Amino acid sequence: MFETMFGMMLVLAAILAIICTLVWKKNRELQTQYDELKQELELIENRRQATRFNVGVTCMTRITGSGDPSCAHFIGQQQTGEILNISITGVKVALDLDVPVRKMMEVELSFEVRGNPCKLQGVIVRKEEYLRLEPKLVYGIRFADMDTEEKERLQLMINYLQTDQIKKHKGA
Repeated sequence: MFETMFGMMLVLAAILAIICTLVWKKNRELQTQYDELKQELELIENRRQATRFNVGVTCMTRITGSGDPSCAHFIGQQQTGEILNISITGVKVALDLDVPVRKMMEVELSFEVRGNPCKLQGVIVRKEEYLRLEPKLVYGIRFADMDTEEKERLQLMINYLQTDQIKKHKGA
C-alpha cells in the first residue's frame, strides 16, 4: 500500500513538474511579447513627440554593444551609411550591414554638419528591408538618454540641416 501511494506521489510530482515547465515557458513567451509591444509603443510615442526631417547625410555607424552575448561578434563592426531622416529622439539610417533588431544592438553614429562633428549613441529599434533600394536595409535608431547640452547640440545640427535643405531647394 505504501509503495502504491509513493508511486502515485512520484507520478503526480512528475506531472506537476511538467505543468510548471509549460507554464514557465509560456510566461517567458508572454514576457517577450510584452517587451516587444512595449518597445513598439515607445517608438510610436517617440514618433509623435518629434518631427523627423529628411536629410540624406553620410554617416559612419559602429556597433558598440549588444544585449545578447550571442551577438558579440557584431561589436566593433562599422560601416558608412546614409541618414535618411533625423529627429531629436532618433534617426533612420540606410546600411548594408545586416544586424538583428531584438537583441538591443547599441550603435554609435558619427557625421558632420557644416564641418561640425556630431557623435550620437543609440539602440536599433526597427529594421526595414527593401528589394529595390540600395542599400536594402534601413534601421530605426532611438537615441540613448542625452543630457540637455547634447539635446541642444543635436537640435542645432538639425536646424543647420533644415536651413541647408531650404537653401538647396531655393537655389534649384
